[in-house]
Amino acid sequence: NELLWRFPRRRLEAEAIRDAILFVSGQLDFTMGGSLMPLKDRTYVTGTASKQQQYDNARRSVYQPIYRSAVYDMLTAFDFPDPATPTGNRQESTVAPQSLLMMNSQIVHTAASRLAAAALAAHRFDSQRLEWLTLTLFGRRPTDEQRHAILDYLQRRDGASADGEKETRAQWESVCRVLLASNEFIYID
Repeated sequence: NELLWRFPRRRLEAEAIRDAILFVSGQLDFTMGGSLMPLKDRTYVTGTASKQQQYDNARRSVYQPIYRSAVYDMLTAFDFPDPATPTGNRQESTVAPQSLLMMNSQIVHTAASRLAAAALAAHRFDSQRLEWLTLTLFGRRPTDEQRHAILDYLQRRDGASADGEKETRAQWESVCRVLLASNEFIYID
């Protein structure tokens, strides 16, 4: 990159990943200012509250309180610095727990469910839904390879199922989870 002919690929920071997930699923709360810490000054000493209770809100990550004894899982998985020590530069790692978190965390499941519901409500055909999803998540239309792979997956529906609508929604939720967990969603090219 000495000749600056391209910008190096970089991963979003943990806070930006969380905010992006909330934004694309329509959950992000844009309220500015205020505190999310329910306790008054000097009454909070230990991190006895559960992580879910502390971080279960849709406010932007910049407004999240950081509890040193209970740092949010998404933040720690994506290299959030130790809040107990000063850190000049964040280290960046690529490890398996990051992928596992993106496929299994509650925030991603909720976002996938909301995205699937929106796609199913707004469009009648699978190809239209897929195009809407890739435009929403990546700002582009699906590639031919993506279109073929995802539409083939969706064609595997069990037509004899008693609850076809529930199965269709579950398939679209899994497609949304895969797209949210993709490198294209968390990296900037």
